[in-house]
Amino acid sequence: MDEFAKEDLEISFKGEKVTLEQRLRKERLNFLGALNEKDKCFIKLYPKENPCFIRAKSALELVVDQGSHSNIMSDFEFGEANADFVYLVSSFDQKDKNFSSKHSFSMREIYEIFIGVCNGLEFPHRNRIIHRDIKPENLIVKTDNKNTFIIDFDFAVINDDFSLDEEDILWGTPYFIAPETWTYQVYSTQSDIYALGISLYEKLTGKFPFEGETVHDIAMAHLNSSFEDPRN
Repeated sequence: MDEFAKEDLEISFKGEKVTLEQRLRKERLNFLGALNEKDKCFIKLYPKENPCFIRAKSALELVVDQGSHSNIMSDFEFGEANADFVYLVSSFDQKDKNFSSKHSFSMREIYEIFIGVCNGLEFPHRNRIIHRDIKPENLIVKTDNKNTFIIDFDFAVINDDFSLDEEDILWGTPYFIAPETWTYQVYSTQSDIYALGISLYEKLTGKFPFEGETVHDIAMAHLNSSFEDPRN
């Protein structure tokens, strides 16, 4: 199993369930038996009072309450790992691909995949849910039928126009954060659509429209720079 992200507020793993339980034990986290029926999983651990997790849990529960959608990954579980941590877990298939330029698709496949993503994103937006981390790595393409899933709703919020408060931080991946979020710390459904457009740009060109050596440089590029026409 690989640990592929470790941040102040969350720890992410992917891999076999048995190995995951062994790793959690080493981390002194008593992972309870809610996942016994899953062979492979994707798990994130959060401090129990993490406001990001609380908001994401509410958003994910609303997604499920509104019914399933063929382009939304809604197979997930919540639970308590121990007195200090909670977990969010979903199924994971290592054979699946994401939408990044690392994986090759024909132009026809890119078109069909992107249409599926747009249809999928409309579903949470219709229910006032903002994803806040749309990027190619969170757009998963099933290898068996090329169906596309939007995953990783753990930054999601329920609101038509969400602003950060004093205790919050700027969530998302810098290359995909919209200008109004950098400037006014405002998230909206348009922020997700902006990130979706950058995801398509990166897929078609192999590079980001706005780049920089630091987060500040990337932010200034989003705010002040023009991007190269992808047709060039």
